[in-house]
Amino acid sequence: MPTNDDLDMLQWDLDSHVESAELYLEDRRYNEAIACLNAALALDACHFDSLRLRATAFAGLGSGEAFEADVEKCIQLAPHRVEPYLMMKDHLLSRGKIYEAIQLLRTATFRVYFDDPELVRLKDAYEQLKSTEYNHLIQLPAEIITLIFSFLPFTTLVTCIAVSRTWHNSLISIPALWGYIDFGNPAVHKQQSIIASLQNFSFLGTIYRLRVSLCDRTLGVLMRSNQCNIRELDITGYSVRVDDLLLVMAMRQLGSTWQRVSISSAIRTPRIFFTAAAIFCPQLTALTIKSFYHSTPDTNNNDQEVEYDIMDDLGISVDDTTPLAIQTLTLEQSVLNTSTLQALFSRCAGVQKFAFIQCKSMLSSGRFFDTMVRFLPTTTTINNMIIEQVNTNGYETCIFGIHPTDLCTMLRTRPPKHLNLNKCDMYRESVEAIVESMSSGTLLRYNRTFYMNQAKSRATLQTCMRVDRTWQMIVDEIERETIQTWMDSQGWDEDDYMYYDYYEDMMYEEW
Repeated sequence: MPTNDDLDMLQWDLDSHVESAELYLEDRRYNEAIACLNAALALDACHFDSLRLRATAFAGLGSGEAFEADVEKCIQLAPHRVEPYLMMKDHLLSRGKIYEAIQLLRTATFRVYFDDPELVRLKDAYEQLKSTEYNHLIQLPAEIITLIFSFLPFTTLVTCIAVSRTWHNSLISIPALWGYIDFGNPAVHKQQSIIASLQNFSFLGTIYRLRVSLCDRTLGVLMRSNQCNIRELDITGYSVRVDDLLLVMAMRQLGSTWQRVSISSAIRTPRIFFTAAAIFCPQLTALTIKSFYHSTPDTNNNDQEVEYDIMDDLGISVDDTTPLAIQTLTLEQSVLNTSTLQALFSRCAGVQKFAFIQCKSMLSSGRFFDTMVRFLPTTTTINNMIIEQVNTNGYETCIFGIHPTDLCTMLRTRPPKHLNLNKCDMYRESVEAIVESMSSGTLLRYNRTFYMNQAKSRATLQTCMRVDRTWQMIVDEIERETIQTWMDSQGWDEDDYMYYDYYEDMMYEEW
């Protein structure tokens, strides 16, 4: 074992090498300093000061990899020391690695139970670096900021405003970022906060796309801010019904630029909306009616009186038949009574595309397509009709039932040029009846397009229908075998089969 004299001599040699290296570093003689520090590390490979000084010498020579290796070893030897973290931070910043520097300082924010000046210095550097990164981003040209932030959803964009005052002032000064306002999620945005926020955002710039839950106060904010350049309007949020007269006044002031509109049950009297849209919205080309439930009896005198009073106040004739400018009409998860459908279809002179999505209760009533045929203007040409109905419980409650008489009648009298049933769950008998009713146009089914006036295409369709029928038979057989196996495993006898229907439903859900 080394004696105390040997240890003292070793320490004296070590200190001598370190002192010589410090003198060389002051004179910027980095190679000589590294030679002295190598000699010191040969005596003690884990000497912290020698590693720190050698890293400084490597930095002076521009040897980045050697510098990083020595600093990382310093951090491993003394993770409580602040100086290696700050050295590495400055090195990373010199190479433009701001994010890596922030991550390094984040790991270095260890806790102490007294006011350590070095720790305060470390935390100050950390906070300053974070603000430097944020400010570095926000100081980009406005065109680049607009391009970057335009990919963010509206809720994230609102969060960015709260980062700092610099971010707030910079972002709100770019009107292009606030052209799309989305307050349509009632689970996230409460009505009172929507009104307050919309009032602020309305004065930041021109709104081109607006998704908001409609109420009387919302209409008031839009009218006061004179947002007369809205092109896309989605008001399918809350179902709080708005005042009809206020809605028509808003449409007269703001509706001249509306091109795509989605409405819901917030519209109290739909016939008034259709009339106002026909008169005040000349650019409205697409109308979506979503989650609209207006199935009150057709002979509702109160609605008619309200409609007549509002028309009279606006100076509009009750018998006005101005057609809507829409070219695409979409009904989604909606139920409209016959008189409302009549008022809608009678104004659809220019509609070329109809889409009916998840409207089973309305389409399968047996009167929908008959009403559509009788009240659509004779000049209307249906280029495209889409029917989508995805059942959640298999084919138990399939749309149209076994035979879609109402739809087949329309296909014979006023067939669309293209019928899309690709996403419509139907009985195979219904598909066969539809195919027999179509003598022209195209049918999209089984992910393929069939030309109904071509024998070869119809033959291919029949083959697909047979394959579909065979596949359904296979599925039914597998289901029956599964149920039979289950009943046998329960020890059922023939008398128990009288309860088959009940257990079939139960087993279908379990299977």
